[in-house]
Amino acid sequence: MKNVAKVFIIIGMVAGWWMIAPLIIGAIALNKLKNAKCKDDLGVAICVVVLILCSTPAGIMMLCMNDEHFCGEGCGMPSDEIPDIPDIPAVPDIPTEAPAEEAGSSN
Repeated sequence: MKNVAKVFIIIGMVAGWWMIAPLIIGAIALNKLKNAKCKDDLGVAICVVVLILCSTPAGIMMLCMNDEHFCGEGCGMPSDEIPDIPDIPAVPDIPTEAPAEEAGSSN
């Protein structure tokens, strides 16, 4: 999906060659797509700007991308680099019964 979005951005840049905005926005979007490692690196703002000013299909695709579209499956940290997560001790049982009233107390 990342490559298809790039193609639509380039088509939008070519179609809008006589305007400055699609050229600038398209160049920025292509650079962000090239350097992004996850969806958070891309950002929503550039997706919306591409949607409005450069290419509607590319903007929609950029908004719909998830992390798998940036690096493919199995591109995470190698298993030897995954940090160990310490065991969290179990929470002690919390009594659910109301405490028994003392015998002989009066109000």
